[in-house]
Amino acid sequence: MNFESTAAAAPRTGGDKIREIVMLGVSPSMKGGVASVMQVYRSAGLDRRVPMRWITTVVDGHRPQKSLVFLVAVAHFLRLAIGGRVALAHMMMSTGGSFWRKSILVRLCRWLRVPSVLHIHSGLFDRFYDDAPAWRKTYIRRTLACASHVIVLGEHWARRLQPLVPHGRMLTIPNGVHLPSLEVAGIGEREGRDTLLFLGRLVARKGIFEAIQAFALVAEQFPALRLVCGGDGDATAVRDEINRLPPQVRERVVLAGWIDTDAQPGWLRRSLALVLPSHVENLPMSVLEAQAHGVPVLATPVGAVPEAVVHGVTGYLTEVRDVDALADAIRAIAADPDTWVAFSHAARRHVEQNYSADVTVARIESLYRAYLTQPIPQDQQVIRLL
Repeated sequence: MNFESTAAAAPRTGGDKIREIVMLGVSPSMKGGVASVMQVYRSAGLDRRVPMRWITTVVDGHRPQKSLVFLVAVAHFLRLAIGGRVALAHMMMSTGGSFWRKSILVRLCRWLRVPSVLHIHSGLFDRFYDDAPAWRKTYIRRTLACASHVIVLGEHWARRLQPLVPHGRMLTIPNGVHLPSLEVAGIGEREGRDTLLFLGRLVARKGIFEAIQAFALVAEQFPALRLVCGGDGDATAVRDEINRLPPQVRERVVLAGWIDTDAQPGWLRRSLALVLPSHVENLPMSVLEAQAHGVPVLATPVGAVPEAVVHGVTGYLTEVRDVDALADAIRAIAADPDTWVAFSHAARRHVEQNYSADVTVARIESLYRAYLTQPIPQDQQVIRLL
């Protein structure tokens, strides 16, 4: 899926060639956090303000299909780069196959003297490095060194990954979200909120089982409350966990499937809290989106989550796998309306001040313009950013 802008003032390489920002990664139409970030970029009009092109490097499917898509993406990118069309290659990177694909592309960029940015979205990247054998650690460091800049999503990741990135190339730019109006979001309006909302893949590392177990502990105390689990993946193990609950509790746990960006505001409007007791995270979009809607968050202090959720102010942070503590946090937020109202207002203010798409996307645009307005460096020197 490509999206392009051909603004009249777009920088040119000579003749009619327009230099573009080329983004490489998942399609914006796919599910998941990275695709959500891309949707924010597009809805903020970034692709209308600067010339951009998206090249899909991976799709859902079998390995032969994925390999073919990647080879086509490489060929497409090479054609643009050799033709002098690429001002900057922006690569969304995770671990596993995503890392290996981007490691090839970032080396092609270095060989072709095309500036590149590696944008790390995985909450497992530090473990990916720490658990690697010596030769792979060397390869990971050299891959990061090939990039003109490495973007991380929070100060936690800047501290954690700084030893792997050459000095001066690390940028900390958090994900951003759009802010609904106060009236639409119902900031501070508690009446009618009967839902604990889980948004994430239905896998153990997202804390789905702890969310279900904690709900079971508080269900009798709050008979009007329900747990709605929104996410994709293999739900078999999750259903088995739900089926072990008493019947009167089981019927109040809903598997809602994937909840897309159009449906999320409706669910958040009736949510008492977002529950995301993950074992690992980077900076989950669901945490930011919930707080933008004035919904307090019950999460764990992993990755950049403690920067996004202020414990005791915009929600509560409990230790990983601590079901009893999570149940206590649910009780605290459900039993005290005044605390909920205070948290709702504080959550919205926190996102406005730190994670508004207007601010974060503007920083990405500033990065792009630094490269669009200058010649492609012939010696791979990093353009200095203000």
